[in-house]
Order: sequence, then C-alpha cells, then structure tokens
Amino acid sequence: MLVGMLVGMLSIASASPSTAWAEEPADEGMAQSLFDAGRALMDQGKPEEACPKFEESNKLDPSAGTLLNLGKCFEALGRTASAWASYKKAITVGKSTGQSRHVTAAEEFIATIEPKLSKMTVEVTSTNPNLVIRRVDVRPGSVAITIPEAARGVPVAVDPGEYKVEAEAPGFVPWSSTITIGREADSQSVTVPELAPKKPEPRPEKPIPPSTGPGPLRIAAYTTGGAAIVLLGVGATLGGLTLADASTAESNPALCPRKKCTPLGEEFVENARSKGIASTALIAVGGVAVAASATLFVLSLGEKKVPAQKTRSGLVFLPFAAPGFSRGTPTTIGVTLGGTL
Repeated sequence: MLVGMLVGMLSIASASPSTAWAEEPADEGMAQSLFDAGRALMDQGKPEEACPKFEESNKLDPSAGTLLNLGKCFEALGRTASAWASYKKAITVGKSTGQSRHVTAAEEFIATIEPKLSKMTVEVTSTNPNLVIRRVDVRPGSVAITIPEAARGVPVAVDPGEYKVEAEAPGFVPWSSTITIGREADSQSVTVPELAPKKPEPRPEKPIPPSTGPGPLRIAAYTTGGAAIVLLGVGATLGGLTLADASTAESNPALCPRKKCTPLGEEFVENARSKGIASTALIAVGGVAVAASATLFVLSLGEKKVPAQKTRSGLVFLPFAAPGFSRGTPTTIGVTLGGTL
C-alpha cells in the first residue's frame, strides 16, 4: 500500500511541482528535469548520485513529492536522520499546498523510521561564555555544524557514522573528540570538559644590534694625539721652568754675583739648561706626534667600523724625553709602546 501510494505521489510531484514556497521565481523546467534524473538514478540503484538531484530540484521548486523522494533516497544510503528530517519538511510543505496525500505518506514514513533513529548528546561542563562547539561529519563533502547552547545536553537525531566534536574559545586550548554512532537506534554521548587556558606566548626579544667601535687606525690616531698633548704640555711646562730658573740665577747675587756664578749658581744654571733641552725635545717630539695623529685620523676616514667586541688592537710607538734635574744627570730620550690590546 505504501509503495503504491508513493508511486502515485511521485506522479503528482512530477506533473505539478508546487511553487508556493519559492523565494525566487522557480525554474520549474530545471526542477522537473532534475527530479526525473533523480528518479532514473534511483531505478538504477544509484542513490548516492540521485540525492543531490532531488536536493537541487527542491531548492529550485520546493515540493512535498520531491521531499518524499529525497527522504527515500537518504534511507537507501542509511542516512536515517536526514530521511526523517526530509519527511518532516514534506509534511510542512504538503500542508501549505493542500497535498493531504503527501502529508499522510510522510507521517507513515516517519512512524516507521523514528524508532530506528540514532542520537547523539553533547554534554558541556564548561561555563565559558565564549565556548563554540561544532559537530563535524567525517564523510567527504560534509560541513561542520555549530551546536547552539540550547541544543547542548539534548539528544539530537544524527545519521549513523563517525563524528568529530570540536570545542574552542578565545584564549583557551582547543579540544576535540571522535565518536561513532551506530546504524540503528544507537545513543551516544560526548562531554566537553573545561578548556585549559593557553600559556602566554613569550614575546620575541628584539635583537640588539652589535655595538661598533673605531678601527685600528682611528684608535692609533686617538692614542697618538693624546700622547702629543701630554708631550707638548710637559715640554711647555719645562720651558716655563727654564726661563724662571734662568731669571732667578741672573737676579740672585748669591748665585751669580757680577755675572760670575758660584759653584752653586753654576749647578742651578746647569739644571735650568737641562730643563731647556728637555723642553725643546719634548715640544719637538710632541709636534711630530701631532702630525702623526692627524695623518692617522685622515687615513681612518675610509676605514669601516667593526663590532666593538672584535675591535683589533692598535699599538703605537710613542717618543718620550725625561730631563735630568741634578748636576751631571743627562736628559733621557726614548720611545714607549702604547695603544689597546
């Protein structure tokens, strides 16, 4: 009886598809062609190819008859929940279009399939207000379905198969679990726990650019220049002392009375002469050092700076002069080694 009723309804659906629920102008020709293609595929035992034809036909021109055929197609694939939902829609569309025979057939199909429905319950222990839960059917082409808060803890009819339940919230580690729903009258439950907070990611440290220092030529220029200043300063000081000693000897009657110096005066004059020689030598060497420092500085202008920790040592030979300040002690002139290591 049901088969006969279904065949009759298919004829009605194919002859006069309803347009009452179309949101856009219905393409009745395409809807009818897709419906016919779906029926032919079902007759060939190819429900996996027929179902998309019925779905698209119903989108173009919603019809209770098309929904009944789509439900039977889903049943052939073992997708009991999808078939049950399609029959439910057929009742709604049939009542709105006055297709009572379609409504009756849909109710009979529902009564037969409802006891076979498998259900899944998603329990939630988390109190996170930003929690988002999705149910993902692992079948190719399936899309993730977001589970609203009102559906949490409610047994929901689903097609048999394998599902992945995912949960996430901003600032928390995502969670997931896989569950398998049996083919007939199975009931499975999965519980979403409290999500673990994410550990704060360490801030990337900005690389510190290596400090740079002067090259060896610049170091040599600075060192030589510093030595030149010291030499000139000491030489000028000794020169001033020489003039002061000479003036003192000439104006002191106890040292050089009537332009003729006593032994003490001669010693005083000799010391002044030694200071003068040392002053002249230091000033001369200081001048040479100034010229050398200037030359090194000019040469260093084209020199690339190097990392401070890799600055090579700069060694400079520095001249020096040490005057003798007592009778018979000569002025000593030589060189010293200076710079950085």
